[in-house]
Amino acid sequence: MKKLLQLVCTFLLLFPLLGVAAGDAISFRVTKTAPDLIAVDVSVDTHGQSYNALSGTISYDKNALVLVSAKPNTTLGVTWVEEPTRSDSSNSSTSFSLIVPGGFTNTLDPISQQTKPTLLYTLFFRYTQDKETSVVFDTVSAYINSKEGQEYRLGTFPLSIIPSAVATGNSSDADTIAPIIVGIQKIAPSFNAPLTPYILYVDAHDDQTGIASIEYFKKEWIMTKNPFPVHASFFRRTIPIRVTDGGGNVQEASVDIPGVSFIVIILFFVIIVGVWYVWKKNRRKNM
Repeated sequence: MKKLLQLVCTFLLLFPLLGVAAGDAISFRVTKTAPDLIAVDVSVDTHGQSYNALSGTISYDKNALVLVSAKPNTTLGVTWVEEPTRSDSSNSSTSFSLIVPGGFTNTLDPISQQTKPTLLYTLFFRYTQDKETSVVFDTVSAYINSKEGQEYRLGTFPLSIIPSAVATGNSSDADTIAPIIVGIQKIAPSFNAPLTPYILYVDAHDDQTGIASIEYFKKEWIMTKNPFPVHASFFRRTIPIRVTDGGGNVQEASVDIPGVSFIVIILFFVIIVGVWYVWKKNRRKNM
């Protein structure tokens, strides 16, 4: 009888740690911070618990949304263990995990004196189609702020988004200052390898949230990292460059790439001169 009572007490103590939380454990605030940019604030209702870590996966339609950056709530001390990043698959899915040293509980609203869910991070998406789409936060788990660190399975949380219906505003922890592009360094192909690509390096910085992504345009915006190659076309062209900071602010610039035709003409001239020199040299030997 005593053992049975101990088992019942243990089950009652562990039940809230093993069960799936209520559907309001994760809440969202969606705002449009730029003409084609959406910010999704992700907050957690701890329901009286103290958490120090969170993990899960984020899925979305790549044809409708592009994940630009993920900004943790640094005021709370949120640190990425695994930062959600852009995926190249058609149905993009990315994992995430974060820690909060010392743990966190619900936030106290100074005006109403009532607790509210705590903001953990903000996702910035660029939408490519103005149609209803969804972002699904799946297999989300929180971990109790204790030595044991028991897992508390929160569940799955779908978020439906219609870009045209999203109100314009700032995210809860907004960085509203665009990044600064200091310059774009361009390394031309060497004379010995004139058909190799140009190498570009975008010198940019952002003092508030840092640089989240660098993109260049070639039929569509292509995300890249410094330094990156750009192949010349037959004629001279201008390459648009776009830099986005951790707050979703965008700064654009451009760089001119000379056409291949100029390089080919020089190469052709060198070949002709070389052939003429060899021919002239052989002719002198034969005389």
